[in-house]
Amino acid sequence: MGFITDLRNAESDKVSFVTAHEIVHQWWGHQITPADVQGAQVLSESLAEYSAHLVYR
Repeated sequence: MGFITDLRNAESDKVSFVTAHEIVHQWWGHQITPADVQGAQVLSESLAEYSAHLVYR
């Protein structure tokens, strides 16, 4: 994403948001362990997305 995103007309700081998203993946990845079932990544992705929005706000 960092190499193909056109940041000239960005309404928000996408680089900071993606960085926050990946950092909170590390945080939640060490806090929760979902069961090895279909859809397990929904828990990790939703927590990372929500937390990144809180950090970004």
